[in-house]
Amino acid sequence: MFPNSDAHGWRDDPGFNAYFLHAAFPSLNIEVRDDWADRVAATAGRDRVWHFPVALLADRSAAFRGTVCGSETQRTASEATESMLKRNQLLGYRVGGWWEPLRRAVWAFAGVVDSVDPLRMPEKI
Repeated sequence: MFPNSDAHGWRDDPGFNAYFLHAAFPSLNIEVRDDWADRVAATAGRDRVWHFPVALLADRSAAFRGTVCGSETQRTASEATESMLKRNQLLGYRVGGWWEPLRRAVWAFAGVVDSVDPLRMPEKI
């Protein structure tokens, strides 16, 4: 959900955001300002609420004020990643394979064959 953005506001110019988001989560529905207004209107003055079993709250503006994101990587997740690494709570980028299902979904969407070992790094680039 992007309650403060219009339909074009969450997209980047080269189209990476839409491509990877839809490749990894093909059934995902992107909700923007108008959709959020519809949700508010549907429950206004009623004893109803919207229940989301999982939600990720992110503050892009706050992330860019951080040292790592603001001056080094420009990646909003970098602040949380660096914090976890410093506490020794994130031992690597592929710990437990949590990212693997998403990686495989994107590769399948892009037409990459199954024989590719996603955890094996090339010896030379």
